[in-house]
Amino acid sequence: MTQNRMIWRLFALWLIAAGWSIWALLGMESTGDGFGRGWNKVMWFLAAQVAAAVVALMLAIMGWSATGPSRVAARGPIFLSGATVLGIGGLIAHAIFSMPDPPDYTDRPVTAPAAVAEPD
Repeated sequence: MTQNRMIWRLFALWLIAAGWSIWALLGMESTGDGFGRGWNKVMWFLAAQVAAAVVALMLAIMGWSATGPSRVAARGPIFLSGATVLGIGGLIAHAIFSMPDPPDYTDRPVTAPAAVAEPD
C-alpha cells in the first residue's frame, strides 16, 4: 500500500472520528438523572476527540514527507485537533477565571441576634 493511499484512509478514519464526536455532543440522547444527566454525551465526545487526535498525530507523522493534496490531508487534522484542544482548554480557563467576586456585606448594619425561647 502506498503512502498516499494510507494517508487518505487515515484521513477518512479521522473524519469518522470527528463526525462521531459531533454526533455524540449534538445527536445523542442524554441519559441519567439529576447532576449526572448528559455526562454520557460529554464522555463520548471526549473519547471520540481522543481517537481523532491519535489518528491526526499518525497522519502528521506519515505526511511529513507527503506532497500535493496528501500533504494537506495529512497536516490539516492535526491543526484542527489542536484547535479543538485549545478551544476546550479556553472554555475551562474562562469558567475558572470568570467567577464573580463574593458580595461585600461590610456596609450593612449588624442587627441584634434573634431571641431564643427559654425551654419550659
